[in-house]
Amino acid sequence: LVAKAKEEQAAQAEVVAANAKLEEARVTALVQAKNEEVFSRYWATMRPVLADPAKSKALADALKNRVDPAERGQVDCVADAATVDKARACFLTLPNSLRQEMVR
Repeated sequence: LVAKAKEEQAAQAEVVAANAKLEEARVTALVQAKNEEVFSRYWATMRPVLADPAKSKALADALKNRVDPAERGQVDCVADAATVDKARACFLTLPNSLRQEMVR
């Protein structure tokens, strides 16, 4: 009886762990989809700005005043991103509040 109870507990623990893993994957997929949606709106608006060095510098200067000094490198990365892949990588490093604000 004791061995049977331990087996049932182990089986239940495996089910709980599997469900937790599935939930984590679901949440991760939702976050990635939301990030991609936000980035797509951002890129549609910012692509012409980032293609113009003067406008890109002005954007970086404006954003640097709104982030912590530690995040200014991330702003430079965004302002220097001329390709969609680099823009996505840099954009996703910005604080979430700033990302949301940039796509309004």
